[in-house]
Amino acid sequence: MVRYRSRLLIVLLVVVWILCSSFMFNNYKESLKNVAYVTFPSEVSNLDIGIVSPNSTCRYTKQSYTICVDELGYICNYTALLTNSCCPSEIFEWRFACHTCKDNHCCSVYEHCVSCCLDPNNKSLWNQVIQNTNANSRRHLQLATDAFEFCSAVCRTSSLTVLHENRYRNSAENYCFALEIPTI
Repeated sequence: MVRYRSRLLIVLLVVVWILCSSFMFNNYKESLKNVAYVTFPSEVSNLDIGIVSPNSTCRYTKQSYTICVDELGYICNYTALLTNSCCPSEIFEWRFACHTCKDNHCCSVYEHCVSCCLDPNNKSLWNQVIQNTNANSRRHLQLATDAFEFCSAVCRTSSLTVLHENRYRNSAENYCFALEIPTI
């Protein structure tokens, strides 16, 4: 009798779990339909690198185990991030680091790509990328609300860097923030 009740309880829990999961997934799908997508301007001149006050927090992105780049374009060791998630200004290693990037604006390190892309001198490249973005490819770039989001997205998701969708065109140019195709 105890085994029967245990099995019945397990079956009921599984059914409840399935129903809850289905309900949550349907709600998630509905919430995605209601998301107000930001229409990206034809020019990104309004995108800028913010100035962070001492009491505010930074966003950062990282793909490697050791380094990260904050939204101001500073690259530092991930373990050196301050409590507000900014790279420490007194010991920052690089800002707008482009030393692993080639002339075609493709870099071998993701964090360097984002940092170099954030350089205000590259605003004309941002505009070229946005103006050449069609409705389907790179649609995610339209969701960027500032330079950091734009550079993080464009460096991480450039389809120009892959060949046959399964390998990089050039192992030294994996991350690009412009429209030039890396050499093979």
